[in-house]
Amino acid sequence: GALAVFRRIKEPDVMAVNTFLDAACRCGQSAVAFETFDSIFEDKKSSLLPDVITFSILLSSQLRLNSSIGSLRALATYKDMKAREIVPDIPLVDMILSAFMRNERSRLRKKDIIFTLNVLKDAENLKWLPGELEQRKQIIRGMLLGKMSELSRGGESFLEL
Repeated sequence: GALAVFRRIKEPDVMAVNTFLDAACRCGQSAVAFETFDSIFEDKKSSLLPDVITFSILLSSQLRLNSSIGSLRALATYKDMKAREIVPDIPLVDMILSAFMRNERSRLRKKDIIFTLNVLKDAENLKWLPGELEQRKQIIRGMLLGKMSELSRGGESFLEL
């Protein structure tokens, strides 16, 4: 399969690694993708560096889980990306915001909110068309206000999430 083909590449470039990571994640082999990521990008002898596409692939896999574990892993992966000084791009921001909106319909967690607000803050440094970022912020604000209202009607505090 894809793993055997990938292992035959003597010195893969980041595009080859990203292609393999994407194939592994799409086939439900996220563990293999993360093991491969670690073996290539955590190897001190390797000069190969991940890029925003690498992290988009991994984050997409984690966010598709639509679970608290997936959210926590995505947050850790995003922090790793930022620690490597890799800046998110607009498609990555949109993917994270879409996952937040899907999660909002089920169960919204405090960590998800903080993660999403941090991504929106990072998004301020990107080159958006006029009004695009503000539109996304308004959607997220509306969702948060709706959730706050829903919780207060049920006697819960928004801060207890």
